[in-house]
Amino acid sequence: MSSSTTYTSTYTLDKREDWQAWFLVVQNKALRAKVWKYVDPSVENPPALPKLPISPTPSNINSDAKTYYNLNPDKIQRYNVLQNTYRNEVAIYNQIQLPLNSIYNYILFTVSKRNLVYKKLSELYRPLTTEKQINT
Repeated sequence: MSSSTTYTSTYTLDKREDWQAWFLVVQNKALRAKVWKYVDPSVENPPALPKLPISPTPSNINSDAKTYYNLNPDKIQRYNVLQNTYRNEVAIYNQIQLPLNSIYNYILFTVSKRNLVYKKLSELYRPLTTEKQINT
């Protein structure tokens, strides 16, 4: 018989004293998800976030084709290659975006309401860089 234990750490960022513990949780989540380079506040120019790929359509292969059934066998093969490439690009996008969304939600739910009032949501996406920036 096996048992599993789930540990949940939630630190609310409310005062200066909360910064270190809160920041370590955010950093740990990002490192484990391999997205720290997108969240690291010490990086001046973080890498660009991936954009959601655009799904191919039959008209990408043949401008007259409205549906898959309007393609000839050669064009169908090319369309299938485009579809596979698209699926791979979506998988790569999700490997980055889903953990970032999770971290973003953690930040939103663990920063006290009084601090949220003072910070724009876009600034919350990347944690604050110094304790001095936290409002008391």
